[in-house]
Amino acid sequence: DPKYVGNITAEIDLKSLRSNFLKIRKKAGNSKVMAVVKADAYGHGMTGCVKALMELGNKAPDYYGVAHVEEGIELRKKTKVKKPVLCFSPMPADKISLYQKYDLIASVSDESHFYELLAMNLKKPLKIHFNVDTGMGLTGIPYDKAPGLIQLIAFKKNIIIDGIYTIFANAFSRDISFAKGQIKKIDKLVHQLKMEGIECGIVHAANSAALLNVPGSSFGMVR
Repeated sequence: DPKYVGNITAEIDLKSLRSNFLKIRKKAGNSKVMAVVKADAYGHGMTGCVKALMELGNKAPDYYGVAHVEEGIELRKKTKVKKPVLCFSPMPADKISLYQKYDLIASVSDESHFYELLAMNLKKPLKIHFNVDTGMGLTGIPYDKAPGLIQLIAFKKNIIIDGIYTIFANAFSRDISFAKGQIKKIDKLVHQLKMEGIECGIVHAANSAALLNVPGSSFGMVR
């Protein structure tokens, strides 16, 4: 009832947060782990959650994920976290300098991004992750166009390819055949690019559901 909203509070148990994260870390095995803290850590309080996870020392998250560049800046300023920060929202060309200033990783997820990057005279390094659509159909570079587009900028000065990722369409499903098909696609793409001398950095696809439900989805990092 809206009239009671003002009296509702949420208590976040940071001890439980750290405990749960360590369980994910164990399940991930040798894969890195990204803590996705977009939308104020899904309403849990980004600053408090990140600071709590940072207390885990060498078991703390290897990467952090936010929605957009403004969240990345807030994360850097309020927590002083030094780990890599990936912005999932499509890269706005007019904010490239902010990615560079705050050492944030941009998501290249649209064909137009490649031509924008080609036209730029980058004076400072820009870290990027390629978001490739292997079947979800909502966001990402079309799978069939990805090899040619990636080759366009793979060797451009001051472009640092830090990773490549995809998003599972239905990792919660009992039938994981579609997810397995997505794994095969990203595997094939990475292999194809390596044959062209292009290293893609960290490969990541698995969210929590995939980590628990889809064998072989962990790659180099889980989210």
